[in-house]
Amino acid sequence: MAIAKCSNFQKLQVLNFQENQVGDDTLIAIAKNPSFGNIRKLNFYRTGITIKAIKVLARSKVLKKVKHLNIGRNYLHPDSAKALADTKTLVNVETLLMIENYLGDDGVKNIMESESFINLKMFRVL
Repeated sequence: MAIAKCSNFQKLQVLNFQENQVGDDTLIAIAKNPSFGNIRKLNFYRTGITIKAIKVLARSKVLKKVKHLNIGRNYLHPDSAKALADTKTLVNVETLLMIENYLGDDGVKNIMESESFINLKMFRVL
């Protein structure tokens, strides 16, 4: 997707792809593009992302300022939650929405016990 490769978004703080099947490649490109370093709110609800994109997101050096992350209604399983739980990047997230995924008890536990999400104020999985 063209927007993910653009270099003109240094001031952009909200990025919403909700209910557009942009998939892994778009999230991966954004997570690697320094132009998106000021993003505070990232919405990838029902976009077709998988563990592939989540692993890159969790290791992103760019998205350190994200406070609101919506990755609900995708194809995410407990291993996706584990990848997020191990993040060193998303430590400023206050709202994490992962509704209608396939996390199970293990996935929820990974997030709830993660030291990376000490700033979490809202976690929604149902």
